[in-house]
Amino acid sequence: MQGPRWFVACVLLAGCWTSKPEAETPVIGNTAEVVVERDLSGTFWCTIGEEGYEFDQYPCIIKKVDGKQMLAKLQGSQRFRGFVKPQGARSFAFEGELYCPWGDCTEPMRGTFKATGGGGYQATFRAQRMTVKLTPGDFSGFGGSAYGGDGYGDPFGYTGRRDAGGAGYGGWGYGGGF
Repeated sequence: MQGPRWFVACVLLAGCWTSKPEAETPVIGNTAEVVVERDLSGTFWCTIGEEGYEFDQYPCIIKKVDGKQMLAKLQGSQRFRGFVKPQGARSFAFEGELYCPWGDCTEPMRGTFKATGGGGYQATFRAQRMTVKLTPGDFSGFGGSAYGGDGYGDPFGYTGRRDAGGAGYGGWGYGGGF
């Protein structure tokens, strides 16, 4: 009787060794490109052009506010403020508003700034029939990083509301730095 049992045991044992080969495990790799948003933060001189005329340059700044990048023109009778988002290595989108701190000229403003060389950018806003040039600037050239800043005209606390004016002329750090 040991013969048939031994045979059955050998067949079962051989069956285990000759079972189906393991299925190939698919290789799961993290091949998705990690996108890091380009930081556009910096200070600029802004020049607005309308119908062939270029106005004086005024200070502008791009800085992060609550995790979003914002552009604001800090002085002058026509200002703009809004959100910026990089588009490739040589341009960024702008979505915000044109407004007058002493008057009623608020309207939506949307466009794309394209690199012009030397760290500058230019955009054409067809709805306003104007161009805006940004030329790299220096904080010391316009009375500190907060001149015309957070409080005055609300360029960085931008809420999209028309009544979002600031409480203190010159912002939270008139003449000061960060």
